[in-house]
Amino acid sequence: MSGIKRMFLMCVSSVFFASPVRAEDEVQYFRNVEVGREETKGDLVCIGGSVTVAGKVEGDVVAIGGDIEISGTVEGDAVAAGGRVRLRPGAVVGGDAVAVGGKAEQSGNAVVKGDLESFPYFHLPGQRSLHPFGVLALAGSNMLLALAGGLLFRRKRSDSVAGALIKHPFLSACSGLILTCLWVLLWIVDSGSRLGTILTWTGHTLALTWMLCGCTGIAWWSGNFVAGRCPPTMRWPAGALGISLVMLIPILGFALLAVITVCALGAAFASGLGKDPDWLVCYLRRRPVESPDGSSGPGNSPQA
Repeated sequence: MSGIKRMFLMCVSSVFFASPVRAEDEVQYFRNVEVGREETKGDLVCIGGSVTVAGKVEGDVVAIGGDIEISGTVEGDAVAAGGRVRLRPGAVVGGDAVAVGGKAEQSGNAVVKGDLESFPYFHLPGQRSLHPFGVLALAGSNMLLALAGGLLFRRKRSDSVAGALIKHPFLSACSGLILTCLWVLLWIVDSGSRLGTILTWTGHTLALTWMLCGCTGIAWWSGNFVAGRCPPTMRWPAGALGISLVMLIPILGFALLAVITVCALGAAFASGLGKDPDWLVCYLRRRPVESPDGSSGPGNSPQA
């Protein structure tokens, strides 16, 4: 398994399945964690805070939305998603030291037996530290994706996605939550067979298509508020820029990312990829979707 995929699975499993397995394991939410010189811990996971290790950690250290500072020993990997990894003199890391959204810094006689990797051009929404390149990458990528999605799905489909979210918020949220869980399982389950690989990547393609369609609709809806007088082509990137600015707020940005992921998947699915705001409702009730002029027919009937 590649280092990037292993790091992704560590972060995903930390968010969704974070619970102590051994007595010496520790999981903390929205607070900083310190391991003293005379202390020994097992796996250490900190979500929304930073980790300082002066003692010994007999497993992995994962910080999501915070920094990791090590002057002691970590026998496993040290992964900071949305922060820095600082290795002080005398620090020892038995595995990899990876920083996503910051830099991995090694000073003095610090030892890393695995790989030392930095991805500073990535900004995790909600992380506490801001880095100019990461902020520009976040805002720029969101704006470009929103514009590309707008040109692909057009205004009518964007309106339908936004309409599905507004008219059927509970159905959209439930659909999005189920689809999000299934998508996470696709990343976790690694089948070695050719058929399994094909099915896995087919699922990823469908999820990414729904995600792009849903995010385009949300960006369009936001753009109507922040830049309602601008030309339609500018509303998608304007809405994406507004969302990106909120994502820069520590902790709140991470919560917004989770909400957008669920709502985007759910609204895109509930609207039939932007076909009609009531597409899923009509399908569940086994009645045709009405066209804008009020008529209905075989061409407008929802198909599985």
